[in-house]
Amino acid sequence: MTDFLPKNSVVSVLGAGRSGLAAANLLIKKGHPVFVSDIQKSELKQREIKFLKERGIECEFGRHSSKVLEADLMVVSPGISLEIEIIKKALSLRIPVASELEVAYWFCPGPIVAVTGTNGKSTTTALIGEMFKAAARDHVVAGNIGHAFSSTVLNMTPETTAIVEVSSFQLELIRRFSPHISILLNLAPDHLDRHQNFNDYVAAKLRIFENQTPTDFAIYNAEDPSTCQALDSLNLRAKTFPFHAELRLNNGCYIRQDFVEARLDDTTHSILGINDLTLPGKHNRSNALASALAALLADIPIAGISEALKRFKGLEHRLEFVRSIDGVMFIDDSKATNLDSMLKALHSVEQPLILIAGGKDKGEDYSRLNKSISQKVKKLILMGESASKMADALRNGIDKVHVANLEQAINEARAVAVPGDAILFSPGCASFDMFANYEDRGRQFKTLVNGIE
Repeated sequence: MTDFLPKNSVVSVLGAGRSGLAAANLLIKKGHPVFVSDIQKSELKQREIKFLKERGIECEFGRHSSKVLEADLMVVSPGISLEIEIIKKALSLRIPVASELEVAYWFCPGPIVAVTGTNGKSTTTALIGEMFKAAARDHVVAGNIGHAFSSTVLNMTPETTAIVEVSSFQLELIRRFSPHISILLNLAPDHLDRHQNFNDYVAAKLRIFENQTPTDFAIYNAEDPSTCQALDSLNLRAKTFPFHAELRLNNGCYIRQDFVEARLDDTTHSILGINDLTLPGKHNRSNALASALAALLADIPIAGISEALKRFKGLEHRLEFVRSIDGVMFIDDSKATNLDSMLKALHSVEQPLILIAGGKDKGEDYSRLNKSISQKVKKLILMGESASKMADALRNGIDKVHVANLEQAINEARAVAVPGDAILFSPGCASFDMFANYEDRGRQFKTLVNGIE
């Protein structure tokens, strides 16, 4: 990438979170002077300051000064809005702006499998990683899941495959990022507090295919109307492979007679029976199909794919069974940060539900929940910033109560639950009004539940 980032080019990095630190470390090791700027006060970032100083990286905290603009490139962390003044100023000065995902791509020596979509990204990314692991294939799993992509490329070889979860925020600022295998799992309204509208959000997601060539593969969900409609407007250069849980495909992955099958280049591969899948929920069948298809296209043997599908039980905070108390199940679905994810959870649990929901509002239409909540939920417990807005939109006769915190929510749920019920914590909103992130939210839920005597 020396044509785009010549030797000794100065780089400013906005944000000293996980991805910003990883990008700064990668760039300075590649010989580029780096300046890191973070709006949070220095007393809140002592660990990050130590990390940067140990590597000789200049930094500032508590502001974005004009020094940020003394650069040949600006790298923007995914949590930072592109509407802030310093980024607008950089663009007006024609300073190139890129995401950490893009920077990592420049230095990545091996092939990339990239996974995006509204829901299921982390599960699918992790599952593909398990398939590579079962086949003893050299790989790294990175991106939004676990490690920043930039932190992994220094240890890769040309034989290492990077399996990367990518978000709309990261894809907004790509330039040449081009995975060998791209996966679009689904599209539903999300992050409308960041993107101006659903069309802008979809446009960002579709950039995952933008730079692929005819030697690359594009995998998509043929069962998702929004995905199919969005792809109709694109002229994809990569070879396309759909997946569908119910429709047999001429070229793709599907379920036929209770078996996961894939048909590629006139060859049918029988992978395993759906009863052998350990992931709960219909939506996870789609994630399994997408993962199996990607692994096949990456030449992972059927045995490795099947083994991973049999043993993979899912990720933390995603329809995670916590424990049963007096015949009542407690389920942690804190990763449900949007309504589409919550709806999938509602229809994945067979028991009568007491639903704990709410959090930071992301601009979604909560009335979308009315039908499913009427069918599945016996009591709705609302908390967080969105509680009143959600209650106003859900005029379906379901008993509702507002609570101040998670402990109160669990107590209210236990008060009405009877043996055979499930208490589902599926917020449908972001976590940042009351928690550090969805992981913190889920851990607090599990700590409270596990502390019940």
